[in-house]
Amino acid sequence: MRSYSACPILLGLLLPLASAQSVPDFRKPAGAEWPLVGGDWGNTRYSTLAKINTSNVKTLKGGWMARLNSGFGPGFSQQGTPVVKDGVMYITTGQQDIFALDAKTGNLIWEYRSTADPKTPDNRAKRGVGLGDGMVFGVEMDVRRLAPEPGAADGRVEPVTRMLALDQKTGKVLWKHELGEDVPKTFRKYITAPPLYYKGLVYMSISGGDGGLRGRLTAHDAKTGAEKWRWWAVPAPGEPGSETWEGDSWKTGGGAMWVQPALDPDLGVIYVNTGNPWPDYNGSTRGGNNLFTCSVVALDAITGKYLWHYQAVHHDLWDFDMATPLILFDQVYNGQTRKALAAHSKQGWVYILDRTTGKPLLPIEEKPVPQEARQKSAATQPIPAGDPTAPQCSEAVKDYARGCMFTAHWSDTKIAQPSAAGDWAPGAYDPQTGYLYFATEVATRKFSTVTRNSVAGTREYGMITALDSRTNKQVWQKEVRIRRVMAAACSRPRVGWCSTAAPTASSALSILKPEKSCGAFKPASERTRRRPLMKSMANNTSRSQRAAAATDSKRRVAIWCGASNSVGS
Repeated sequence: MRSYSACPILLGLLLPLASAQSVPDFRKPAGAEWPLVGGDWGNTRYSTLAKINTSNVKTLKGGWMARLNSGFGPGFSQQGTPVVKDGVMYITTGQQDIFALDAKTGNLIWEYRSTADPKTPDNRAKRGVGLGDGMVFGVEMDVRRLAPEPGAADGRVEPVTRMLALDQKTGKVLWKHELGEDVPKTFRKYITAPPLYYKGLVYMSISGGDGGLRGRLTAHDAKTGAEKWRWWAVPAPGEPGSETWEGDSWKTGGGAMWVQPALDPDLGVIYVNTGNPWPDYNGSTRGGNNLFTCSVVALDAITGKYLWHYQAVHHDLWDFDMATPLILFDQVYNGQTRKALAAHSKQGWVYILDRTTGKPLLPIEEKPVPQEARQKSAATQPIPAGDPTAPQCSEAVKDYARGCMFTAHWSDTKIAQPSAAGDWAPGAYDPQTGYLYFATEVATRKFSTVTRNSVAGTREYGMITALDSRTNKQVWQKEVRIRRVMAAACSRPRVGWCSTAAPTASSALSILKPEKSCGAFKPASERTRRRPLMKSMANNTSRSQRAAAATDSKRRVAIWCGASNSVGS
């Protein structure tokens, strides 16, 4: 197991600062600041900063480095994207601590050190914080020690998940609110997604659908943390969609959410992408399509009322949840500008939908797939027109039958088939080119009804793919020698990512190369294989995120990384 230290880095060039907007409008791409984990409400991860480009990226030099002394050692993972507002950078670590730093100098402004039990056993990775109403919203996981029962061993604990609010200027705790009190004490539950603030509400979800937790999205009063409404990803009997669950399987149906929602304030709609049903790999007890798992769901942002859904995997048997943050953008289809949504799935397909109606903007065909009666497998699966972001069938493997993404399995089958390719690593959208960028992991697994296992003799690698959002067809694709990757976009074809980090696009830069350092590739408009133009000194052996911002007269790229050693540039 690797050990990690928390070491944010700002790489800067002396470039003029754009004038700040008097009224923040997070419908627009990020510019001088990076106020949301996804850059904007549409999760485009696009920056309008254009003066760091392919001609000068090699001259970038370190601006500062801050050692946070948080999240170091085995068991920690740095998955959070920094957010930058009013010259202050806010960061959360794998140790569940939150820091406010001067984005110009890296000096510490305040810190929140989590009081959670350090022996909390489950996933403590945090993917960012939310800002709003002068507060910083974060999440943390803890354990509660239970009173001993007669004849039972001492030391029993139950998981506890919380959302919290800190004063944005001082870091003082304003409130903490427990989430998921209804989840049975024996169930797994944890919390990783960043909170999202909008009009006095904070949206949050807890994870644990892989252990039977019934997924939900909750909206909370930003002033107190009190729950205002709740939407269930798995409907109860009598509710729309309940007919897609066999018997009482809905009670442990899964469908938890992993990442922040997307938001369209013009429509007043919040969009969530849901996780897989449970049991993950065994569909024999949950016959039906299992709504609303593996789906995109539109809800009224103020009331939580269900508006529409689109399910990308029926009766999932492969852990193919919708884990990549949804991307909102406007694009021309059939001569008309439409409000679009791109949903990247674990099976390596992008579903482009009308975010007003939920109907496909490009054709999606229900195609027959291999069947396994014992699994009660779905007869068809929706396959979009265009190109996938990952291979859909495995390479030939000795002594194994060759399988594809939707090949059904059972405990006595011996099939080598692709594993989940697209995960929570964010994608990006470049409004200048209309290109979408996604990262995937290519791996071969043998599935059973309880798990999936590696197949000896097969290779694992990552891929970055650029798709034209007008056609869903590949513009270019790059193989990378890492196990997991992510993406981002900028005002021209610029996409940045490191290790399992996410693509980010900007006006003039292209792609940062993961492996053991970061680099930049030529603009995505070229259909050639990308060659690195610059490499930083950051040793990105773990999951890294970045954000673009401007402070005083300098444009800066913040690289937030966790690695076994301190890093610099």
